[in-house]
Order: sequence, then structure tokens, then C-alpha cells
Amino acid sequence: MKQTTLLIWGFFFSFIHAGMALYCIVTSFGISMSHFDSAMPFPTSIEPFSFFAGTLSLPGRLIWTRWVNETMPFMEWPLFFANSLLWGFGTSFALSFLLNILFSRPSRS
Repeated sequence: MKQTTLLIWGFFFSFIHAGMALYCIVTSFGISMSHFDSAMPFPTSIEPFSFFAGTLSLPGRLIWTRWVNETMPFMEWPLFFANSLLWGFGTSFALSFLLNILFSRPSRS
């Protein structure tokens, strides 16, 4: 694949990742807020959204520690988008590598 094509697909997958992560975070937050102050247990419908939000936030979530939160709170959104870029370009490069292996033509000598 050309480098330009990899860049386009990398940003496309990054945009999809960021959208899915934000959707899962907002949805799990919205479902759980009605049960936050009550004695009722959290609904089971929150579990898939919470699981996917946690999975999609890796490895950025491992970097975000209490010390970073207290000393550099402005870095939360740049870290979130850098995490999405990492996932998007990683997916793009992995798919490019697999497609190159599967559909490569043998050299004619």
C-alpha cells in the first residue's frame, strides 16, 4: 500500500475508534447516573458499554495515573486522542500487512 493510503486509513480508523470510545463512555455514564445516589444496584445493561470503554481506552488508561491527573489535568484529552491515533494506525498497519501477505503476487523471474 502507498503511504498516503495508509495515512488516510489510519486517520479513518482513529476517527472510528474515538467515536466508539466516546459513545461507550457517554452511554455507560448515562445509564449509571440514575442509580448513582440510590441504593439500587447498577443495571446489567451497563456492563458491555463499561467493558468496551475500558478496553478501547487501553493503553492510554495505563499512563493516566493519579499523579498525572493532579499535576497535568489538561493532558487528558490529548492522551485520549493519541490513544485513538495509536489504535487507528495500528489497525491500519496490521490490515495492510495482512492484505500484503494474503494478496501478494509471486515475483516473476
